[in-house]
Amino acid sequence: MTAQGPHILLMANGILGWKTYSQQVAAVMASRADLRSAVHWRRPSGLSTAFVKRHDVSGRLLRWLRCQDPIHAYRGRLGADIRRQITEHAPEIVHFASHWPSGALLDMADAPPFTVSLDCTRANIERDFGFGIWTLPEMEREADLLRSAARIYPMSHWAADSLVGDYGIDPARIRIIPPAQNLTAFKPKRSHDGPPNIVFIGNDFVRKGGPRLVEWVQGPLAGRCHLHIVSADPMAMVRGPDITAHGRVPHADLIARLLPKMDMMCLPTELDMSPHVLVEAAAARLPVVASRLGGIADIVLNGRSGILADIDSDADFIAALTQLIEAPDLRRCMGEAAFRHARTAFDADTVYSQMIDEICAAASMQDAAIFAPYVPQGVGVLNASRQPG
Repeated sequence: MTAQGPHILLMANGILGWKTYSQQVAAVMASRADLRSAVHWRRPSGLSTAFVKRHDVSGRLLRWLRCQDPIHAYRGRLGADIRRQITEHAPEIVHFASHWPSGALLDMADAPPFTVSLDCTRANIERDFGFGIWTLPEMEREADLLRSAARIYPMSHWAADSLVGDYGIDPARIRIIPPAQNLTAFKPKRSHDGPPNIVFIGNDFVRKGGPRLVEWVQGPLAGRCHLHIVSADPMAMVRGPDITAHGRVPHADLIARLLPKMDMMCLPTELDMSPHVLVEAAAARLPVVASRLGGIADIVLNGRSGILADIDSDADFIAALTQLIEAPDLRRCMGEAAFRHARTAFDADTVYSQMIDEICAAASMQDAAIFAPYVPQGVGVLNASRQPG
């Protein structure tokens, strides 16, 4: 470590919510005078990852084609740019936004220590979504990779419990770092005439549950609310008397122009981990109706800042939306609770500065924990399978 502080290389991820995460972390790193930082943005081409497995694979043909474990792929050509960046910058520690790319370091001579952020594990996916994508050896491979990390930053208790219970990771090396936002960028809500406005945000319209929400708004909720759809997905360009499809909206416009006019958010997603958009809703003082899955319960406090519904129950979602549509005082109360939760848990300057403090400590080989040790809540399937009897 130099007198200027540790040199941290951020392997930024330009895909989906990881882009928002990487932008926030990079901004906080750049604001600090007690360290040096460099950022390498990664968004591998579709061709380079055509034969690599991923969580949301569907269909027999795609499952057969995407047969390579990404951790193994990053040990080869897919991770060549990562190794070049490390050679060029000579960092004292590398932080990965999403953990699979850290596989690039496994065969690298004199590789620096590394830390990772993640929103789920393969064991999470197989137990809770049951896709049949990841085999036991592939889950073990992921566990071995994560055991090599100096620190691990899951986004939720859901993911953290799997690290300990499924993969046997030392809780002292785990700190929950939720998705976070620059809260000062969000504008106050503005009153409006007419029925309550519901906003849906998601570029993967089907996976995020957009078609179901359209059916509810055009069916049992018709005439009682107005749905605003923000999505670059062509399938989201829906027409209807109670629907406005905005297409892609620049993030700055979303925060400054659209969200202040909304009354609530709905995300009936079928597959998600810790969606950043729900943190944005909290920062904008919007109550949320969302699916009860993944790490969403850490973001939406059920019954306080929003309502979580069974993903398979249209009736649960319709009842939750009806409750908020009919009760403006409840919407206001939940929206304020959401904002208080955001100030406590999701302020980017606070959350990511704490994480960077610990990464700096790891770079200097300091073993003292900065945060209280993580306390796991259960034993998972991999560890359970090793138990006697």
